[in-house]
Amino acid sequence: MNITVDQILCLKAVYDEGSLTKAADKMNRAKSAINYSLNKLEEQLDFKLLDKSEYRPKLTLKGEEFLLKSRSLLKEHKALLDDIEHINSEVEMRLSLSISYNCESDNLYSVIKKAMAKYPSTEIKLHKEVLSGLKLLKDESVDIAIFEDIGEPVDYEAAKLGAFHFYLCIAKNHPFLELAKKEQTMGNLKKYPHIVMSSSINDSQLSRAISDDEIKWYVSDIHSKIDMISKGLGWGRIPSHFLGNKKIIHLKNLDDLRKIDYFICRQKDKIHGEVSQFIWESLTNS
Repeated sequence: MNITVDQILCLKAVYDEGSLTKAADKMNRAKSAINYSLNKLEEQLDFKLLDKSEYRPKLTLKGEEFLLKSRSLLKEHKALLDDIEHINSEVEMRLSLSISYNCESDNLYSVIKKAMAKYPSTEIKLHKEVLSGLKLLKDESVDIAIFEDIGEPVDYEAAKLGAFHFYLCIAKNHPFLELAKKEQTMGNLKKYPHIVMSSSINDSQLSRAISDDEIKWYVSDIHSKIDMISKGLGWGRIPSHFLGNKKIIHLKNLDDLRKIDYFICRQKDKIHGEVSQFIWESLTNS
């Protein structure tokens, strides 16, 4: 049995329009072609689909049941046609982005919102990562990555988006602050756990100048880091745009006020689609 989607569409057109003539007009076919297609379908199914005993043909009970069962197939067929049209265009069906937890993300979210409105059929996937942006880009896991300056991406196109300070912080009720001022040194601070974000791709080669003589406790994201620091479980550096927790204090006397640049990056030799280009230009020109 070789039933075609076209035969089912002919049946649906007759059902929707109420006549063979109107169905033929809708499908831009000859009435005889519609009739032949439906007769052939009935022959294949071995039951009647249309009752033609009256002036206007109507579906038989089996015809109604058959059309009802076919709706999911027709929906998938339409989706496939839409996808084919999408593939033929320069608009990507899917786009993957990554941004480091440390980087300011409000501007990116704003641009993604605009992209979703402009290209509603494109699926956008966003990865939040730690020290892994360039690795994700190299592995082609993402199309665009936003991350801190952790190396020179010579094989990639990159543009600076901004910078943030990495403030040395601790909880206001941490026992370190009970020490005399002259004893509040980096050496004594390192006697307490340093809360560190580990790479989101579990790559031990990715790190950010963390001393070997520290007690380190690892977390997977910035929110867990801030939470642990605020509860007095350790100390660590927090990006300036995440400060605001009233339980945390900035250790100004010990801080070297590190300023870290962050970049948007993509592959040089890859053809970038319309959505990718829109996001890239929106961020780099803002």
